[in-house]
Order: sequence, then structure tokens, then C-alpha cells
Amino acid sequence: MKGIGLIVLLAVLFSACQVFLGPDPDTSPEGVLYSLWKDFNEIHAYIHIRMEYNEAFNNWEEVYAHYRNELSAGKMNLFDACGNMLGELADPHVNLYGTGGNIAIFDKAPYLYKRSSNYAVEREEFITIMKSYLMNGGITADNNMFLYGVLKSAPHIGYLYIPRFVDSNDPTGSYSWVETINETVNFFRGNTSALILDIRYNTGGVSQVMEYIAARFASVQTNYLMVSPKNGPGRDDFSSPMVYRVTPSETPYTKPVALLTNRASISAAEWFTLAMRNQPHVTHVGSATCGALSMRPVRPMINGWYYSISAYKVTDMNGKCYEGFGVRPHIEISGDEIDQWIVHPGSQLEEVLKWLN
Repeated sequence: MKGIGLIVLLAVLFSACQVFLGPDPDTSPEGVLYSLWKDFNEIHAYIHIRMEYNEAFNNWEEVYAHYRNELSAGKMNLFDACGNMLGELADPHVNLYGTGGNIAIFDKAPYLYKRSSNYAVEREEFITIMKSYLMNGGITADNNMFLYGVLKSAPHIGYLYIPRFVDSNDPTGSYSWVETINETVNFFRGNTSALILDIRYNTGGVSQVMEYIAARFASVQTNYLMVSPKNGPGRDDFSSPMVYRVTPSETPYTKPVALLTNRASISAAEWFTLAMRNQPHVTHVGSATCGALSMRPVRPMINGWYYSISAYKVTDMNGKCYEGFGVRPHIEISGDEIDQWIVHPGSQLEEVLKWLN
């Protein structure tokens, strides 16, 4: 009788586990693909917006049906099916991390301005071109995080380039390097009457670093951003927004500033744009930013892979969302097509200088 009682007890416990934990997930290739699709359908903050820019499919359901058929027919392996499916969102904040170092990065946004180039090479050439416009090639601060100086053709106008808001060589380490911005601001306050603040090709980074720098160029305290995390499966299921604020700090630079952006100004660079463009002494110039403003949490898949996802709705203080099309400048300023450059960065800088003068 004791044996029978033990069997009954185990059966009850097993049933209870099934009730509380649910059935085992379907880890077949088709099951993994569906689970990933479902996660994005319920968690991604901008599925409907991202699909508006997709010319091949009408909606996210069509995307799933297509790649499920490709997988089932043996035309794609699981990693490629998952990766290509996520790639249809053209979201720079979405990555897929498989085993064995397999990483799929989805980068269909038109960042590049030079034909037959890639992002890293183009940005390095961009920096070289910018140095040629600065007196004595400019000054490079710690960790190559700031390039600054005065312009050869207009020594009364300062120039500051910020390539990112995180040290890519030590992204989780000390942020003490950012304090060098105080020395840079003091240089501009004593030597210039206006400033070009350039965040073209800025790939984003950490919001705390971004706000620390923004505070050195703010003349008034302003709320600039609202962030609402997804909290349910529906398209409009979001928590109440968190409000972000920039407050002047130290002795900020409050002379005229031209904030210069392009389509390669991404993520935290777009937060910086929203923080700066409402300051009374700042004018946003250049071309629109990328349009990828969400935070990007990393989540596990049922087969042990991981993905990053845009799970937060980000808007300005008027509730306007810039996902997919970017923050448009107050004054559109482009540049000439020179050599392989569709928009030559030096030519664009010269046009900004003409406007500033």
C-alpha cells in the first residue's frame, strides 16, 4: 500500500509541475522559429512601424509564414531562417546570437554615404577628413572619444566630434574618461564665439554618459524624452512613461551651437539630439538621424540562443515617435557629391559653416 501511495503522490506532484510550469516547449526547428516570431510579435515595441517600411511583406504574419515555409522545405537552416526573419524589421537594435559565435546583425538602414564602403572604414575616413579642417589637426582626447579644435577657415568657431557615448574598448568599465568633456568645454568657452557639435557616425552608447555630456551644453533644465516599456502582448500595451531630463552642470557652453547629425547618428545619439535641440542656443542642422531610439534588452530563446529587441517606446515630450524615419533637423543642410561620397562630410561641414557665419 505504501508503494501505491508513493506512486499516487508522484503522479500528483508531476501533474502539479505541469500545471505550474506548463508543457515542455516545442524545440523542433519550426517550434523555435514560431517561439521567436511570437516573442517579437508580443514584445517588440515597433513591429507595425517597422513593417510599414518593408516592401516585400504586408505584415509580420506574412513574414513568419514565408520563413516557416523556407525552413520546412529545407531551403534554409534554422539560424538563417530566424536571422532572415528578424532582418525584415531592418532594426539596428535587433541582433541574433547563436552558438559557436554565430551572430546575425541586421543593418538595412541607409547609414553609408560612400559607395563600395563599410561603416568602420567610412567613419575612419570621415574622422581623417574632419581633422583636415581643424587648426593643427585638432586635439584628440582620452580614448579617442573627443576630437576638437577650431576651424582653419574660421578660428573663432569651435568644432567637437563625439563618435559614441561609450568606450567601445571597455564598455562595462570606468566612465571617468567622460569627465574630459569639462576641459574641452572650458577650451571652447575661452576661445570661440560659436560651436559645431558633430555627432554624425555616432553609434550611441550609455544614456548616463550622454546626459553627462549634454549637461555641459545645456543652458536650461528641460524634459526631453519619454520611455515606456512594453508590458503586454497587445500593440498598445505599455507601462506609464519614464521621463528623462537634462540639467545644466558645471559652467556649460551657452554660445550658439550647431548640432550636426546624419542618418548614421544612432540610438543614444538620437537621445542626445532630442536633449539638445530644445535648448534655446542650439540649432539642429544636417540631415535626419537613423530612427532607432529604443533600449535593447537581450532575451533568451528556448533553444539556448539569444536575441536583442527594441522593447521600449521612445517619444519626445509631445508624444511624437521617430522610429524608422529619425529626428529631422531644424535646418536641412546637405553637401556635394564628391568622388565616391554621395554626401561628402567635408562639403556638408562647409555648408554648415556658411550658415553659421
